[in-house]
Formats: sequence, structure tokens, C-alpha cells
Amino acid sequence: MIQIKENIETWGNDFEDISIEQIYEQYQIAKNFFESKEDLQIRIILCSNKEELKFFTGLKEITESTTGRAIISENIIVIYTPKAIEQNTPKKKENFRGILTHEMIHLFYKKNNYPQKIQLLNEGIASYVQWVVVNKKEFNEEVNLYEINLFQEYSKEIYKKGLYLINFIIKNFGKKKLIDFLEKIKNSSDDKIEKTFKEFFIIDLKGGIKNDR
Repeated sequence: MIQIKENIETWGNDFEDISIEQIYEQYQIAKNFFESKEDLQIRIILCSNKEELKFFTGLKEITESTTGRAIISENIIVIYTPKAIEQNTPKKKENFRGILTHEMIHLFYKKNNYPQKIQLLNEGIASYVQWVVVNKKEFNEEVNLYEINLFQEYSKEIYKKGLYLINFIIKNFGKKKLIDFLEKIKNSSDDKIEKTFKEFFIIDLKGGIKNDR
């Protein structure tokens, strides 16, 4: 079964608890966060079980923390249905909206040519929109900036650290300054990114971003 609204095409056998209008609403949240003027043509594949998710994502292993994946080169999002999220992961079906928006953020991050190598920002922004914007959570924990490495390689902890960093930046400097920073560092060298980060946010992460790389 296929449902289409504007530039969003959704494929799946189970549309229970889902409507194309709800999916389009999450798309608008992702688009508005980056203040994008152009639309993205996105295909969403809804998976009802682990075998479907593994097949369409191309992942070798599906763990209980796996809920979906953005295939950024093709503007495709593969994701569990709300029911499948509850059946296959510790999360609840209500988490579907936030998870979907998280993956859409990755597509817009790529579309805007922001540095893919900075996973802390990429995953941090996606996690911020998922939890703070969509799920209306508040994070008031103190951020130990010394423990944060801007160029940290991908790991499970990058979601939490990235979320806290983005939350700290937006609370203290505003979202516009974050977007201006991302625009400024397009096609920049590592050293230039480090210098620009300090200029924008007056933050020295881990005594220099080259540590622990």
C-alpha cells in the first residue's frame, strides 16, 4: 500500500496508528528547524517486523535499539511501524513521531551540506529535535564541556552528548546562531571548524578537538 502527500511517499502493509498527515507534520517540523525553503522528495518504508527492517536497511544485524535508518544518499527512511516499535524494541509506539523526525533531520542535514564527519552535531541535532521539539522533554543537566569532543567518532554515547551540547547551545545562544555556525563551516578544514566553534560559542571543548581522535 502506498500513501502520498505532497513530496512524501510512504510504503507499507500496516498503516494502523499512522496517517500520511501525521507523517507530513513530522516532515514540516524537520524542515522548519533548519528553516529550509526547498522541499525534499522523501520515500518512507514502514516495516512490520525485524526481517523487513533488516532487508530494507541493508543492516547485517538488527538489535533491540534499532528502530530505523535514514539512507541519505537516496532520501529514503526505513522505519518500524508504531506497533513494530513496541514489539521489537523497549520503546513505546508513541515514540514513532520522534524517531521519524530524527531520521528526517539527517536528510536535511545532508541536503544542506553540513559536515557529515561531525557526528556529534549530526546526531545531536537529530536527538534534540526528537526529544525537545517533538516529545517536549526538558534537559536541565549541567554539561561537562571538558568531556565533549567535537570530532568524536560514532558511538552510543554520542546521542546523549550531542543532545546535551545542542541543548546547551540553543538555550544560551539561540537556534539561529547554531544554524549560522553550520552554514559557516561548510567545506571547512578541521582547524577552521575548531576556530569557528570557539568564535561563535566561546567554548573550548576537551582542551582542543584533536584529543581522543
